[in-house]
Amino acid sequence: MRPAKYKRVFPLINTAFSTILILLLLCYVATFSIERPLFGIIAVGLSTVILSLNILGGEYRLPRRVPLGLWRAMWVLAIVMMTYVTAYFIREYPQLIYWRAGAPTLYDLVLGTITLALVILTTSVTLGYVIPLVAVTLILVALFGSYIPGVQSLTLLRLIDSTTTDLYRGVFGELPQIGATLVAVFLVLSGLMQSLGGFDFIFKALMPLTKRWKRSIVQVPVVASAFFGMFSGSGAANVAGTGSFTIPTMIKYNVPPKFAGAIEATASAGGQIMPPILGVAVFLMAEYLGVPYARIAYMAIVPALIFFASVGFATHFLAKRINIIPPKEVAEKSSTIGELVVEAIPFTTALISLIVLLGVAQLDAMLAGFYTIIVLVVVTITKGLLSVAYRKESLSSYLRNLAERIKKGLTDTARTVAEIVLLLACIQIIVVLLSATGIALKMSMSLTSLAYGNLPLLIVFTAIVAIILGCIVSTVAVYVLCYILVIPALLRAGIDPFIANFFVFWYAIAGLITPPVAGNVAVACRISKAGYFETAWEAIKIGSALFFVPALLIQHPELLHYNIMTPLTTLIALTSAYSFMKGLYDTFTGIGRTLANLLRGLHLVLSLLTFFSPISIWIKGLFAITIFVLLFYERILHKT
Repeated sequence: MRPAKYKRVFPLINTAFSTILILLLLCYVATFSIERPLFGIIAVGLSTVILSLNILGGEYRLPRRVPLGLWRAMWVLAIVMMTYVTAYFIREYPQLIYWRAGAPTLYDLVLGTITLALVILTTSVTLGYVIPLVAVTLILVALFGSYIPGVQSLTLLRLIDSTTTDLYRGVFGELPQIGATLVAVFLVLSGLMQSLGGFDFIFKALMPLTKRWKRSIVQVPVVASAFFGMFSGSGAANVAGTGSFTIPTMIKYNVPPKFAGAIEATASAGGQIMPPILGVAVFLMAEYLGVPYARIAYMAIVPALIFFASVGFATHFLAKRINIIPPKEVAEKSSTIGELVVEAIPFTTALISLIVLLGVAQLDAMLAGFYTIIVLVVVTITKGLLSVAYRKESLSSYLRNLAERIKKGLTDTARTVAEIVLLLACIQIIVVLLSATGIALKMSMSLTSLAYGNLPLLIVFTAIVAIILGCIVSTVAVYVLCYILVIPALLRAGIDPFIANFFVFWYAIAGLITPPVAGNVAVACRISKAGYFETAWEAIKIGSALFFVPALLIQHPELLHYNIMTPLTTLIALTSAYSFMKGLYDTFTGIGRTLANLLRGLHLVLSLLTFFSPISIWIKGLFAITIFVLLFYERILHKT
């Protein structure tokens, strides 16, 4: 096929498969007419085909020294094979799940092996080699476990059965099913929000603030990333999405590139802890804990408030240090308040609907997301038709533009859904093998033994494991691995299950800004052109609450399990965060250098004592009062 003709055909095929995946998803959520394991088979099969089509279209990097013709032939063959395998498993579904469960035929196992190979290969090309490499390593360990002390080996037939043909445990099992249903609904909502102009509206609403308060330019990415991150569920995607606009904008205002990249990288990491929609891992958390998703989102409000307030304090003091100069284009006419209000109607209506459905109606998260999609689309179309009625644009032009936006949103969303589904399918392989070989229990017991029964030491070890894994793989992968490997150790030590899960989840996110990998920082640096390590260092300082708040949750469960002490503990935490950021970034102008350094040191010491002292909340309150006295003293110094 000629390249030009190939490029014309590819988008049509990709759009067709993407549309099928999204329509089947919406059909499943609306009617539940498809059994969940069966939908898992369909989703994994379509996801592999969609990503293979994207590989053929050049969306992913071609390996070195691989001829283009051979590369294309290989992925065409992969599409054909996966299509056949998916059709086979769909046809044989009743037999596999009811009659041949635990006793697959030889043909089942052969096609299961092909599925395993295609899932691992496609994931490695599209999402990196780390998770697939871990999966392959565990497959080898499972096969040759008899040579490793304490590891239980599996026969080849049992390994293939447990990782593929067992529809409740293998690559079609629980994790990819959650990714293809609950998570995918919110990814569709995110895709439509972006394609229908939600992201553009955020900046239209926020940028006028910079005309009146030029220092607010460094607050824009914090607010935008918090909003966008609720829907994206990916730190790196958040940086790429919001950072492509916020980082250049901050640099235009004379913000140094290292600070611009660090602010965006940190705020984007925090987007995954922002209710009402948190990252993908929180959907899994709700499933594992057996509670409604709305409860997890409700519990996450106060910790998220502390984090974003801390980042806001940091950017406030940073703005005082920087000579912010608005560029000429800021003087251009912006949208009026009336225009912004009209433009906000679809997105605010959808967000309010989601909050009401989750928090007030206590609806299942998947159904709440589905109904929110309907609200968003209906209100958007109604608003557009009213605009047409007022002759702001022609009907044909509006419908053409709307169809193009929805098509783009659904196509991009299908690719994201496919990536999530295959990532979770690959992680499912790891989870099954960790459990079947006994490695998970062995590692959990080893972690407990290393801590010698010392809870603070166990907490430190757990945090280190989560941060290191968070540097290497995605947050959802870290959370699932930690749920299998380290959370059991925390539970045996008497830590509340909710606190243990949030503890690991937060430190997994902290890995996004922690060198030597720091995925968020790497993406931000590509946009800002700043140095990697200098940006990472500033991101760690600005996002220090990611490291502090999980430790605070251990000491003060009331930050998750709200009670009468929650307001006091929250106020003390906010005071400590303000003092810490003031000590790091405030210039203390108007006083001598020696006194300024003394005040800076006092702020840092008092804030750390307030955060980490294993003492009564009332003693911490005295430290917070001391911080207020110090701030009052500084105010008097500046006046004199």
